[in-house]
Amino acid sequence: MSLDPHLRSLIGPDQVGAIIDGVVLGFDSASGLTKVRVGHGELHVQARNLAVGTPLRVQLLARDIIVSTQIPERLSVRNCLAGLVTSIQDDDLGGDLVTIDIGGAVIVARITKAATRELSLTPQTNAWALIKSVSLRGHSFAVPTITSAGSPDA
Repeated sequence: MSLDPHLRSLIGPDQVGAIIDGVVLGFDSASGLTKVRVGHGELHVQARNLAVGTPLRVQLLARDIIVSTQIPERLSVRNCLAGLVTSIQDDDLGGDLVTIDIGGAVIVARITKAATRELSLTPQTNAWALIKSVSLRGHSFAVPTITSAGSPDA
C-alpha cells in the first residue's frame, strides 16, 4: 500500500492505493471478465488465459474506488466488495483516504471530506467499495512462482 507520506510524495497522489493478492476462480466468456477471489469477495477483471487457482495481484487505485454505506443495487459497476472502515486519513489533495478491510485484504478509497461527513464514516463503519472493471484494465498481474532454486519461474 502507498499510505506512507514519503512514498506518496515519490509516486504522486494519483498512484495511491493498494495491491492485493487474489486467486483466479474462472473466466466468464459472456462478460469477458475473469473472476478473482480477494478477501471475502470477488473482483471481475479484464485478464485472460489464466488457469483456475492462479495467484493474481490486482492494483486498486484509491481514485477509482467509490464508497457506499448501503448495499448498492442496479449499477453498471461490476465489483462491489463488502468491508469495514479501519481508518480515515487526510489526503494530500484535500480529501480523505479511507482504508477498508475486505476480509484480510485492505484497500484504500480517495473521497472528499464532504462525502466522509455525509456518509458519517468512522472506523468500524460497514462499507461497500465499488470498482468499475474497466478501471482495472492493465492492473492485474500473475504472481510468479518461486522455484526451489529461489528464483522466479518465468
